[in-house]
Amino acid sequence: MFDFLKNLIRRSTPTVQINTPAASAKPPATTAAPAVSLPPVDQDALNSIDEWIDIHSRSGFGHIDDLCADLEDIVLDWGIDDVDPWLQKFKTARAAHIKAQTSFPQNTLNDRLTEAFTDLNTRGILAFENLGYTQSDGWADLHQFQAERNTPAIGGVFYHGQDLERGVLGHGLAIRFGAFGDGDSVEIAKLTREVLAVHGIETEWNGDEGQVIDIPPFEWQRRLN
Repeated sequence: MFDFLKNLIRRSTPTVQINTPAASAKPPATTAAPAVSLPPVDQDALNSIDEWIDIHSRSGFGHIDDLCADLEDIVLDWGIDDVDPWLQKFKTARAAHIKAQTSFPQNTLNDRLTEAFTDLNTRGILAFENLGYTQSDGWADLHQFQAERNTPAIGGVFYHGQDLERGVLGHGLAIRFGAFGDGDSVEIAKLTREVLAVHGIETEWNGDEGQVIDIPPFEWQRRLN
């Protein structure tokens, strides 16, 4: 009976543990500041930024400082305050593209496209790559260039920024064309296709002046100068 009472008392009495710090113990760490609760980043935002980085690291256009400024605006517009990781990701991807250029074929389709546009310019057609971001932007620029020329061009040919994005992603490239003044846009399209063909570039067009000339999907390999 006595043993039973001793055990009952031992179980009901709270145990007090006294910690005696050892001589070699480290001082207690300072209390960390509470983590800041950030709003979740929308997955659409992440996908959109990643796609922008992929396109503009491989497009072959743009100065690094200008593109970083654009990316910073895009990231902030999505409500993301920490832009540094995204800028670093873009710079890394762009550096990888520059390195990859060393293994490009000697004469890529993009090389031939630039040569074809140069050829068109010698034939009285204003031909530009990555002109404006939309069709209206591109035509506005072309008409401005036309107004500044001593010898008027007979027409214009270009692809704009949205066309560029689709091209880099492997969806083919739309070539836009038109005549100035009373010129014949169909003839501009025919001449454009002829010049592109001379440079080994296959195109598709249904003969309608209201439809773009299509270059079928190809691997985008434009070199950064």
